[in-house]
Amino acid sequence: MMYLIAYQVKQSNGRSINDVREGIEDEIVEFGEWWRYFGDVWIVDTDMSADEMTAVLRKRMRPQDDLLIAGIQPPYQGWLHPSAWEWLNKKTEERRGIAAR
Repeated sequence: MMYLIAYQVKQSNGRSINDVREGIEDEIVEFGEWWRYFGDVWIVDTDMSADEMTAVLRKRMRPQDDLLIAGIQPPYQGWLHPSAWEWLNKKTEERRGIAAR
């Protein structure tokens, strides 16, 4: 399944924002193939569930930080660089091929 992962790391008196972001990014790249076009917004192609990814990421986040993980499937629309659409469409076709087997 493909998922959109968006998060916001908020300022606090604890760990630095950059340390928290780096920890989150280290986890996301392990979930599967990914595309990162916006700063804190990723698209991930993975066999993990949204619940599983949330459990992993929340361990790296602080209570005041925000997280959204949402499934992506056609139809979808937006305004992105052509390489982003190529990646997204390729992953969609690969997932269709897996589902057809």
